[in-house]
Amino acid sequence: MRFSIVIPTFERQQSLHECLSSILLQSRLPDEVIIVDDGTLSEVFITDERERFKQSKCTLSYYRKDHVQVSRGTSISRNIGMSLAREEVVFILDDDLFLEKNFLDEIMSVWEREDCTSIIGIGGVILNNRKKSLLELFFNHVFVLESTYSWDVTDVGYQTWNDGIQKCVRGFYEHGGACSYRKTFVMKLGGFTVLNDGRTALEDVEFALRAKRSGLGYFIEPRARTEHNHALGGRTSKWRSAFQESQNRKWIFQTMCKQDVLHQLWFVWSSTGWILRQFLSGQFQKGFGMIIGFFVRNV
Repeated sequence: MRFSIVIPTFERQQSLHECLSSILLQSRLPDEVIIVDDGTLSEVFITDERERFKQSKCTLSYYRKDHVQVSRGTSISRNIGMSLAREEVVFILDDDLFLEKNFLDEIMSVWEREDCTSIIGIGGVILNNRKKSLLELFFNHVFVLESTYSWDVTDVGYQTWNDGIQKCVRGFYEHGGACSYRKTFVMKLGGFTVLNDGRTALEDVEFALRAKRSGLGYFIEPRARTEHNHALGGRTSKWRSAFQESQNRKWIFQTMCKQDVLHQLWFVWSSTGWILRQFLSGQFQKGFGMIIGFFVRNV
């Protein structure tokens, strides 16, 4: 199977260069790589990268967004890249990933060997994500933040994941920036939603829940591994990011989840645990940002 890669990027030229380098080192190369730029990558950079990919017989395309016509944001960039991609299987990668050598091949092998008739995406695991301790798992169960699936979105809009899985599993959530998608299914779902005027925190949660409601899920292949370097460029402050997350979390619950008393109590209880976890781990800016985001009317 042939496949495309889409990389949304914003003000992270060095990180993007390293990500592209890891793609060129892959045991299995894509048919094309599409960069969707929310910033101003230099012409010299693009020319040099195109030449590197040309030598590997792979096409590198560059699309700079016109912000008079479209807003900034990951979801819009993903949708643009998805529409431009030639192949049915499209990887969407964060620009600050560094892929292990067999990342692409391991995921494509799952597409080729498994029954994927109800699969919208297949992704890998992030090596430097923290692993959940027994205490954290207990905490999550108390606040109903876990699921019977190791990768899922609960009925009140909270995601659960486990980068420590040992075999390929099926679930209803994946790291959206380290995942491949079936283009036809993504387009039928309407692509990725732009939440709250471009603030796209939790776009992967909203998309996964929408896919789940349509009977579509994911495979997660632990042999497809990547580092996520969390580059600082293009990021908002921790406080602002947490505020946006809470605003979008409320929107997801209010528009996509049942609103009976049981589910409202469940949402409040899970939200309490989610915020409390920030304070217990010393993330005070995030904790306060989430509290304010929950109590301020969505804007």
